[in-house]
Amino acid sequence: MSQKCAEHHGKAAYHHESATKHHRAAEKAYGSGDHKTAAHEAQCACGHASQATHHADQAAKEHLEHHGMASAAATKEHDGHQHKEPVHAGAAHAK
Repeated sequence: MSQKCAEHHGKAAYHHESATKHHRAAEKAYGSGDHKTAAHEAQCACGHASQATHHADQAAKEHLEHHGMASAAATKEHDGHQHKEPVHAGAAHAK
């Protein structure tokens, strides 16, 4: 795994864990009737989940580039944004 890939993987893991913690805090606050705190925690969870997805995508891109398969990532148009879709994971390791 390249250093950039490892860095993005680590950041994705951090944000995933943070999103989980905020989600649990939102559930706890909602259950106790504190809807303002629940909404804030849910918003934090959403932000961390978005960052986790971003870093996971970057890690996948770096991994493909590490294996010389950058051209194998297909660009797909969705909701006005371009997304990279990596080829099947097994194909990257076949090289």
